[in-house]
Amino acid sequence: MFLPLPALCRDDCPAMPRPRAGTPCYIFQDSHGERPLDRQPPRTTSDEIDLYMRTYYSLLRSSGEVRVRAFEEAHSFCDSSLHAGARDAEPDIAAFAYSSARLPACMPAVQRIVMGQSHEHFEAAGLMVRAFTRVRTRGRRRPLRFDGDATLAAFITSTSDIDDLVPIVTAYQLEWNKIHLILASSTLGRQIAESSDGEPLGVDRFAVGKVLGLSDHDTESLRAAFGEAWDAGLRAVARRESDLSIRLLNGSYSQYQRAAQRWWGDIEPSYLRPAHPRRPAVYFVSSNTHSLINLLGGYAHTHRDSIMDFARTKNPEQLAEPLDQALRRGDEVMVTNLTYYLLRAYLHGGAESGPTQALAQVQAFDAESGIVSLESPGLTDVCAQRIQIAQLRPDRIDPRVRVPGMEALAKSDAVILNIDYPLGMAAYHHLSRLAQGAGEIRGIYVMGKAATLNGRVGDVTMSTVVHDEHSKN
Repeated sequence: MFLPLPALCRDDCPAMPRPRAGTPCYIFQDSHGERPLDRQPPRTTSDEIDLYMRTYYSLLRSSGEVRVRAFEEAHSFCDSSLHAGARDAEPDIAAFAYSSARLPACMPAVQRIVMGQSHEHFEAAGLMVRAFTRVRTRGRRRPLRFDGDATLAAFITSTSDIDDLVPIVTAYQLEWNKIHLILASSTLGRQIAESSDGEPLGVDRFAVGKVLGLSDHDTESLRAAFGEAWDAGLRAVARRESDLSIRLLNGSYSQYQRAAQRWWGDIEPSYLRPAHPRRPAVYFVSSNTHSLINLLGGYAHTHRDSIMDFARTKNPEQLAEPLDQALRRGDEVMVTNLTYYLLRAYLHGGAESGPTQALAQVQAFDAESGIVSLESPGLTDVCAQRIQIAQLRPDRIDPRVRVPGMEALAKSDAVILNIDYPLGMAAYHHLSRLAQGAGEIRGIYVMGKAATLNGRVGDVTMSTVVHDEHSKN
């Protein structure tokens, strides 16, 4: 996950000798932009990554809190492709935006993060998380609870959650402090710091970007990183350094298995046939929660006109013009894809009934096609969807996946179980438990992606090398 990412060689690629167009040319991003490497895959070493992991696991095994500052040096020198500017004095806004999207909006108020496997673990440590407020992130669906003051509780389901959360928090703090250092030495930054809490900041974001030396694109990324908490977030960054602490409550391998058992225990009643506890055959899919629903449920297609009106009125991500261009061309594929993409923004900001009721309407609509969504079963971050194939309505299915004879699906006794792809070892625990509890498994389909920071929505990076940093294969 820390490898330079290959790209198809362009005609203007400065690699010498220049390879034939279309052959793999390895390019990586650093603070000076793109630099070509040899045509052969770059030699990688996991020493720095191993040191980083040993550092945080060793420190987290202690019984108390650990300052995130203790991880910063090892983090900076592991050369993560997701934090290429870690050692630069200038803010790496792409890394800050990436980490912010995977942390809740309350982060400017958070001072300590506690990771645990279950409510019992938290309560044994004196944290009554059942009374905490549930908070969410844009880029992860990990169960999080905030006490409203300074403590964030994060539920983890495998060691992979630790390997995900620690680098994200460390990158967040590193970049926060770079931004703070620049703002604290500027007149505008001092004005922001001295402004009154709760009042509109009234500061032009591009003026802030100019002080930080950001491009307009990076300024917009910084604005998006704070989201609705822009005023409070920017005020907090201007006032103080980030000095987060993190704690890992004692856990065990068996606790990870129990978490997977709780997860399946919440899914199983919906999976079993109601007449008598019979276990139907399963097609298992690990993918995004919106992928199959968009294709099979038909809500976006049925409400297409409302979504397009919303796009023209609000113009989220400047997609109104591309949508109209696709309509003028008669490009139904592009129109459908954009409609799917805009659905989330529409439900959060365009539906007249409001986000909560709009989501309930979508779920009721999907239920008519035998699609049931289970949010955070067993209090884990792995959401699930049960799709009864016999109840699918062919008239609502995306035209691109309709095939002759699909009316035979009405006689199927099988279900599709789609889960929101878990990370790393969590995938092992969840698939193992599903295999024990489900009936005949007729297929396992795993769809995923690798995150990249250079590119925009819709870009795809096709890798030619897969490297396991742990086994060095």
